[in-house]
Amino acid sequence: MKIGLDLAGGDLAPHNEIEAVKLFKEEHSEIEILGVVSRDILKKEKRKLKSLGIQIIEVENRISMEMKPTEALKVKNSNLGTLMELLKRKEVNAVVSMGNTGAVMAFAMTLLGRLKGVRRPALSSLFPTLNGSCILIDAGANVDVKPLHLYHFAIMGSIVAKEILNKEEPTVGLLNVGTEETKGSKKLSEAFEMLKKSKLNFIGNIEGNHITRGDADVVVCDGFAGNIILKFGEGLVELIINTIKRSLKEDKKYRLRKWASKPVLKRLFSNLNYEEYGGAILTGVKGIVVIGHGRSSPEAIKNALKLGGKLANKNLCGKIESAFSHLSTHHL
Repeated sequence: MKIGLDLAGGDLAPHNEIEAVKLFKEEHSEIEILGVVSRDILKKEKRKLKSLGIQIIEVENRISMEMKPTEALKVKNSNLGTLMELLKRKEVNAVVSMGNTGAVMAFAMTLLGRLKGVRRPALSSLFPTLNGSCILIDAGANVDVKPLHLYHFAIMGSIVAKEILNKEEPTVGLLNVGTEETKGSKKLSEAFEMLKKSKLNFIGNIEGNHITRGDADVVVCDGFAGNIILKFGEGLVELIINTIKRSLKEDKKYRLRKWASKPVLKRLFSNLNYEEYGGAILTGVKGIVVIGHGRSSPEAIKNALKLGGKLANKNLCGKIESAFSHLSTHHL
C-alpha cells in the first residue's frame, strides 16, 4: 500500500505535512508515503523533507489556493497534476491533498475521469451527530444538480457509509425544508420519487435539525446546501469548544470542576473535532482522493492519510462501479 501526499498544498505546507507523516509512520509503518513537493519548498526545507525517509518527487510548480481551477489545469509539472498522474498510473493507491479544493477536483476529473455510470462525482464528508457520524453528500462539488444526480449521490453515499460507518443498511435522508413528500422544489420532488422506488434504505425527507440528531446515516443534498451546512457546522463546533475552554479558564468556580470533568470534555472535543475525520472524499472518480482543509493540523492530515488507505484497502471505487452497473439503462 502506498499513499501519495501533496507536500505543497496546505496553508502551512510543508511543516504540518512533515509532522503528519511522522505521526502516521508511528502507527502505520507498513504503509509507504510518496510525497510530491514543489521546487521552491524543497529548496527551503530539503533537510527536513529528506529526514522523513520517504520517496519524494520534485515538481517545478505549486498550485496556489487563489488559483482558479481552469488556470491550474494549464500549469505544467505541478504538485496536483503530478499527484493525480501517480494515481492514474497506479503508482499509489490513494492521494491526499490539503490544497486548492477546486483545483484538486479539476485535476481528478480531467486526469482520472469518472467511474462508469457516475454522472457527477461528489464530495462525501463525515459530519458529527448525536449517534456518532453521518455522511453528508454532496459537500460542495456540485452547486447545480438534477434529480438524477441526487439519486446517484445517495447510492455513492450509502456505499461510503457502509465502508466507513460500518452500517450494513445505512439510512438515507433527502435534505429538504420539510418532511412531507410534497415539500420543496420540483427537483427535490422528482429525486424523492426516484429514491422512494430504489432499493436504498430511504427514510424520506429530512430537515436541517435532523442531521445532528443522527436521523439519517446518509444526508443527500446539492453542493450549495451541503457546503453551507459543512462550513456552518465547523464554525459552530469552533464556537462551542472555544466558549467552553474560555469559561473553564476565566471562571473560578468552573476552573475547580475542570479536572473532574476532563475525561468528559476530552470525549466531547473528540466527537466534535473535524480533525478526527481528516478530509472529504471525492466520490465517483477513478481513484481514492481525499481533500482536507488548507489549515489542517498534523493530526488532521494524519487522519486523512488513514482514511485514504482504508478506502483503498476496501476497494471503494470497485464497489461504486459495481453498484452503478446494476442500475437500469434509463437511470444512467
